Amino acid sequence: MSLFLPLRRYWPIALGLITIYLILFRSSLPFYPQPDITQYTSDIGFLPTKVLSHVPGYTILENAYYHGGKIRIYTEEPWAFPAIDDIARHEDDDRVTEHSDVEIIQILGDAWSYDNDPVWLRFPHMLHHEMVTLGQSAEEVPGVTFGTMDRQYLNHYYHFIGEHLFPLWKVWAKAYERYHVPEPMVSHMSFFNADSGPSDVRGVDTSHRWADRAGVNTYTLNKAFPGIKITTKDEWDPIASSNRLLRFPYLLLTSRRAGHGGPNSAFKPYGDVLRLPIGTQDWWADMRERLLAGHSAEYGPARESRPVITYLSRQSTGRRLANESHDALVEELETLSKSGRAEVRYEVFEDTSIPEQWARIARTTILLGVHGNGLTHIIFLPINPGSAVYELQPENCQINDYAPLALARGIPHWIVQNDRMCGPTECGIRGCHEGARINSEDIKVDSRALVDHIRGRLGIPPRGH
Repeated sequence: MSLFLPLRRYWPIALGLITIYLILFRSSLPFYPQPDITQYTSDIGFLPTKVLSHVPGYTILENAYYHGGKIRIYTEEPWAFPAIDDIARHEDDDRVTEHSDVEIIQILGDAWSYDNDPVWLRFPHMLHHEMVTLGQSAEEVPGVTFGTMDRQYLNHYYHFIGEHLFPLWKVWAKAYERYHVPEPMVSHMSFFNADSGPSDVRGVDTSHRWADRAGVNTYTLNKAFPGIKITTKDEWDPIASSNRLLRFPYLLLTSRRAGHGGPNSAFKPYGDVLRLPIGTQDWWADMRERLLAGHSAEYGPARESRPVITYLSRQSTGRRLANESHDALVEELETLSKSGRAEVRYEVFEDTSIPEQWARIARTTILLGVHGNGLTHIIFLPINPGSAVYELQPENCQINDYAPLALARGIPHWIVQNDRMCGPTECGIRGCHEGARINSEDIKVDSRALVDHIRGRLGIPPRGH
């Protein structure tokens, strides 16, 4: 017993001395060496792929590659990446289960006996020395590339700007917040699978083209990123059929179908994006200012002494208010305008240039209009006290395309169905029910109730008070 008493008394001291020894002299102990990844990835010119920010449908990749018509991810840790179907999916065929547009390749050490270990074969693989050879042949696409493998739903202002560029910018802002990557001035726009050419050619299927009929997509890209180089399927197909390997230092990749598959999509591809927490209060402000630069002096975004109510009229289209509802709404708005408490503007925009449309919305406090493409302009509303959007839809219809654009910037949004108003989470299941159609020429609205709600939003007493 006496032999063990000193050991029991002094073992904490002995343990402490051993710990100090390990800290000071551990480099001389025979530990298994950790692999120096940079030795065979950076020094020889090959850079492994990293994911900087991701939600389903929107992925920021550092050192992504393009080869054989696919976006290729080269990594030692493929399990650390999102599922391929969350990065990109085929847009025009839900039956596709094996995606062909994105591939994750695992890099294995030359000495690893992977032939006897089937677990490693879950991913396409490449040995260390093969990676070295491949990396030396990679051609760099300089700068930042905004790319999509999508084939359709591109030649439309809302689908491209609202569902691709707008949410992507939040994911990039998250990457900037997390890694302090440089704020992007995108140098390339790559439509890997979409065609060039106008989208209003009669008798020609233009669903796989990216340019919209009004020219908004082209104008937006050139305004946001002066000098941007836009490439399409025509340029990428020859590269895909060659043996060339291209490396993107930064690739901002979008996929509408992958976004739809996210766990919180709520029937829209950017549902998960809008739930992404971010410290930046207005992550869209920089892009908004880029697009509004050089706006008309008359409609510049200077703060107004009175709130501005803008009514987007669609009375000349196939989706519009019933004539009596339109007339009653104009009358109620006129009464409000004559009170001197708010400025009211009526806009049609059919013959108004894109920059002028944006500039007019940029000084709007309250935006109201029938469900339609023009409500994509929500992204240009200023964030002011009282700001709100009122979207007019037929009774028994609740199509939540535009509400997320407002909510993403902290602006309240209501769907108005005659005498019923509801927020996005209150309206019920998306769609039109009981025989209702969104493309109605007879949409009704309780104009008095609507304008009274607007008055309340702006702190103005109801009519007659």
